[in-house]
Amino acid sequence: MKVLASAASWAWALSLVGLSSSAPQAAGNGGNGSNKPAMPVVKTTVTDKGQVLDWVPVGAQAAKIASPPPASVMRRAPSSRDAALVHAIKPKDPGPAGTVPILRAGGPTRPMKRPPPHGKPLKDKGEGEGKKTASKSAKPAKPTQTKKTTGSATSSQAAAVPTTSSSSSSSSSSSSAGNTTSPDARDLNALGARDTYSGQHWWASTGQPVDNHGGTATYNMFKAFVQSPLDFSLLQVAVLRSDAPNKSQTIEAGWINYPIQVADPHLFIFYTTNGYEKYGDNLCGWNRDVAGWVQYDQYIYPGVAFGPLSSVGGSMYEADIGFYYFQGNWWMSTLGRWIGYYPGSLFSQGGVDPTLTLSHHSNQINFYGEVYNSEVDLTTTDMGSGVFPESGFGRAAYMRKMYYYDLNNVAHPYDGSQRFYLSDSNRYRLSPTWNSGTDWGSYMFIGGPGAGGVTGG
Repeated sequence: MKVLASAASWAWALSLVGLSSSAPQAAGNGGNGSNKPAMPVVKTTVTDKGQVLDWVPVGAQAAKIASPPPASVMRRAPSSRDAALVHAIKPKDPGPAGTVPILRAGGPTRPMKRPPPHGKPLKDKGEGEGKKTASKSAKPAKPTQTKKTTGSATSSQAAAVPTTSSSSSSSSSSSSAGNTTSPDARDLNALGARDTYSGQHWWASTGQPVDNHGGTATYNMFKAFVQSPLDFSLLQVAVLRSDAPNKSQTIEAGWINYPIQVADPHLFIFYTTNGYEKYGDNLCGWNRDVAGWVQYDQYIYPGVAFGPLSSVGGSMYEADIGFYYFQGNWWMSTLGRWIGYYPGSLFSQGGVDPTLTLSHHSNQINFYGEVYNSEVDLTTTDMGSGVFPESGFGRAAYMRKMYYYDLNNVAHPYDGSQRFYLSDSNRYRLSPTWNSGTDWGSYMFIGGPGAGGVTGG
């Protein structure tokens, strides 16, 4: 992709396609009324999913566009599977070279996203929350033999798919149907004596407090059933700075089904500099609803609809999604590509010492599932595939090859046992294995059917 050097270069890009500087302007604010200069629109297209894309010169987004990290950071070479998925989801009518897609949005998506509660260390199985991996040398559970399906995990992956739990393995931990936990009494989301559940969030989450430069995982993707288009269901990574001077800060990404945001399951990003206090340009928001994100890739963008998708008992389709801190910016990757970045400067506005913010590094990384409940009653919205994690490979949603990067940019297997949290394991739960010793690395199966226990409603 050809990259323009600066905002001043946009006029040159316009001249390439025979447009003048009086061409239409894309609001740089996602429609929330700031006074920032608008970005010039070279071309506007509509995808086959009905999304409206404004194509703007990449250099019009910032005074200088940063260079991406080396591809070797992703710990994998782009695969034919990546290429096939990129081909399937990229816009069929792209803008000219040197432009990038900005998904048009009417304004910040409501309601506000929320972080999971702090959580607590994973307990022994006898206490109802599974068993932590004993050590790095612990042998993984014996792999199950799975039939290879077109478009699923590669044959080498399928041959080494771990089980969700094993009584003979110390490396597996689960919160299974027989060992469900009661809702945490400190979590208002889990209290039954409420007039309404509308506006509540539900989590199955893990977290590792560790200084880091980001992390990544590979997800299988489903069309999670949502009871209402106002509900959402997601799986994600969150890189956070919990001890920032003013408010907690996060950058987040994953796959989500949120029909009011985008009609189909899609890639999402989110960030907050202000502890989820309010939306605003360069403060907090989803995707490109507000300013902050800098788009780099010509084809894959926040909000792009994923497809094909995994199906319970059928093919598994995957995407890697993660963040990496490079030269002062937080780059997001998926499908073997650097998609764009959050400038580190977003997090040290107002004269705050940058070393105490995400401008410098993160001090915790979380991987989790989240459901938003818009109904008065408990939602029947699914998490993941809608199947509980003990159903295992081919049925349950998973995250695998979960890693974080230390401050020397060395990758380590993720261990989220210190920040384990389930809002209500009767509806959503997870089964993690830390540092399995297989090519799945650290992984977890995750999900559930929501209220009523029926997958898909």
